[in-house]
Amino acid sequence: MNQEPSEFELEKHQAEKDRARSQIAAERANLLTNTRAQILNEGSKGLVLINGGGAAALATFAQAIWDKSDAAPMRWWLLFGICWLLLGTASASTIFLTRYFGSLHPNTTTPNKNPWWLAQLIVTILSVVLFIIGMGVAVAGGFIALCSR
Repeated sequence: MNQEPSEFELEKHQAEKDRARSQIAAERANLLTNTRAQILNEGSKGLVLINGGGAAALATFAQAIWDKSDAAPMRWWLLFGICWLLLGTASASTIFLTRYFGSLHPNTTTPNKNPWWLAQLIVTILSVVLFIIGMGVAVAGGFIALCSR
């Protein structure tokens, strides 16, 4: 004969289901946290590369045209663009520090209450803005040099 489960057995089964759900939720949260951390790591590396690579490219271009008299009006713009890109590289290079200090803050799990989270966001956006300014200055200098001929 089929015997109905006791109240104790039903509660035990429910507790096991709840524990399994909690474990799945914790594993999912851990996976999402690791994924976000990896995205931030790769993004900060990319910002260092685009700013540093842009500065190297402009420096190489400046070296190639340095002795050309027609390019004289453009030299200042190229050097100024390189300066902005180097500032962008320095800014991107500090992202790991803001992330590290943010992990030590008591409000690590609540980003809106962690001042280092905001600092990381500002440094990241600053690095992108400095790249745009640096390349924009160099390109604008090229057009200005063309128009002054």
